Amino acid sequence: MPLRFDQSRDYNLGSLRHYCPYLLVFVLLLVSSACSFPSGETETPTPSPSQEIVERATATFPAIPTPTPQSLPPDLVESDPFPNSEVGLDGSLKFYFNQAMDQTSVEEAFSGLSGRFNWLDDSTLIFTPNQPLTPSAQLDLQFDTQAQAANGLQLVEPINLVYYAVGYLYLTQSLPEDGSTAVEPSSAIVATFNRPVVPLAADQSTLPPAFTLEPNAEGRSEWINTSTYVFSPETSLAGGTEYTVKLNNDLTGVDGSPLQIPQAWSFTTADPRLLSVEPVDGAVNVSLDSDVLLTFNQPMEPDSVVDEFTMLEANNTRIRGEFTWNDDTTEFTFTPDNLLKRDRVYSIELSEVTLSGGGTQIGSEYQSTFKTIPELAVIRSDPGDNGQKEIYSSIAIEFNSPINFKNVLQFVKLNPQISNLEAFVDEEERTIWLSGYYEPDTAYTLTISPNLPDKWNGRLGQEFILNFGTKPFDPSLVVATGSDVIFLTPEQSSITVQVTNLNDITYSLGEV
Repeated sequence: MPLRFDQSRDYNLGSLRHYCPYLLVFVLLLVSSACSFPSGETETPTPSPSQEIVERATATFPAIPTPTPQSLPPDLVESDPFPNSEVGLDGSLKFYFNQAMDQTSVEEAFSGLSGRFNWLDDSTLIFTPNQPLTPSAQLDLQFDTQAQAANGLQLVEPINLVYYAVGYLYLTQSLPEDGSTAVEPSSAIVATFNRPVVPLAADQSTLPPAFTLEPNAEGRSEWINTSTYVFSPETSLAGGTEYTVKLNNDLTGVDGSPLQIPQAWSFTTADPRLLSVEPVDGAVNVSLDSDVLLTFNQPMEPDSVVDEFTMLEANNTRIRGEFTWNDDTTEFTFTPDNLLKRDRVYSIELSEVTLSGGGTQIGSEYQSTFKTIPELAVIRSDPGDNGQKEIYSSIAIEFNSPINFKNVLQFVKLNPQISNLEAFVDEEERTIWLSGYYEPDTAYTLTISPNLPDKWNGRLGQEFILNFGTKPFDPSLVVATGSDVIFLTPEQSSITVQVTNLNDITYSLGEV
């Protein structure tokens, strides 16, 4: 389409100049469209053979020259392990160079340790010492400047490397400590090392034992982490026995570190001993339903204790009962099948051949006696007979055995009667307190029925009578005013006071 101007309009050349760039773009777009769009005819013209086809010339550019790589001197870029770290006793080291190396020159340039060279490729070298390293030894290694790369260039400067052979494996903690005595026989035996000895999460059945125990003991052994080994006795070690723990000489760390020296330690377990017996020897007024409790210093052999324990009446009749133990088999309880008899002496015996859990005899015989409570009786009162009590205090009656506190007031009579009479009992149920509103300066008689029962339905048997009195109120005078100062007029000749147990008072006058 031709570009047309309206001849009827005047065009400002300045404004056309402003639009020239846009017009130029517009013209180019039109030309491009004219070349790419069809002319509107439905038939596509086919060029005749006589028509000449002209090909466009292809632009050519000059070739970019390939840069020639610059030769670089060789260098060590990495080592495994890193310098200044520990290496295993086999001393194997891996070196990585930055380029292909002249292998012979590298091997000849290496110094500090004799060994074998193995090239994984032209730039990776593995060095292995001819002999195992000495634990904790320092390795000072060097590649001097004679080492060459395959391009013929040498190291710019010597490469110095320092490594340390792994140290010895040794014990850092042992329990029980060496030389310990009176060790609890149920204690675990523990060995802790300075380095990991076993892999983490390994199968316990495949791991080596850290030590052996002499004399031998049954129990469970395990590595609780990579460096700590624990032996737990099945029941307990033998009491009064010296044990020696010997480390496994073949034990090594996971890094190959050997044991520094063969090592052992010893400890002695405590002798089995009876610590306490309840009821204690010589006890009196022991309850009829009392158990016998034996406490030992270490786990015991239950069957042995049962066989060697005896409880007898004074006529040597054996008491039958039930035997129970705590979880640690250190506390033994004997519960008689029947209530004990009143006012009887019983004996407890334990043979010297009684065995501990570890099989050691206790070594000494034990014997003791105790006496049960007699018939129910009052053993003390407060106030005592014909005594006096404060008005607001309670009466205390103590018995020789626990009473049946239920409905206790039906067995109690107080004359004269008082209001709000109540009874309370102590923790052991051996003492009752009778409280209420007692009158001052009054004589009372307390009577307790002979039918008062105790815990095991025994009876008081005879009437208990207590005569006592209450004290009078203390003398007092209270002026009925809210202040310590009273103002009286000349017309007032008296004041109001509250008087208790006073017949007369003495007063004095003074000037203000």
